[in-house]
Amino acid sequence: MEDEKIVQSKLDDSSDGSACFSHQGTWRVRFELTPEECARVKRWAELSDEESIIAGKGIAGVAFMFVPTGIGLVKTATHLQSGKVLDFTDYETW
Repeated sequence: MEDEKIVQSKLDDSSDGSACFSHQGTWRVRFELTPEECARVKRWAELSDEESIIAGKGIAGVAFMFVPTGIGLVKTATHLQSGKVLDFTDYETW
C-alpha cells in the first residue's frame, strides 16, 4: 500500500538531530533527543514535578521547542505546570 510505503526525500542531513522530509506533498520535520538528553530532561521534569499535581509522570506535561539556527539547534523544554524552562542546547558543538 502506498500509505505504508513512505518515500522520503531527505532535504536536510544536519548533525544537529533535525531532519526535514517530503512525504506525499507534505513537509515533516523530525527532531530527536539522544538518550543522554532524554535522561537529563526526565530528571529535570521530575524535580520540577515536586510541587506539581502531575508528580511522578516523567516527561508528561513537558513541551519541547526546537529552533534550527543555521549554526546549531536550540533545544528547550518547558514544564507546563510550573512554567520552568530548561535549555539543554549543546552550545559547545556550535
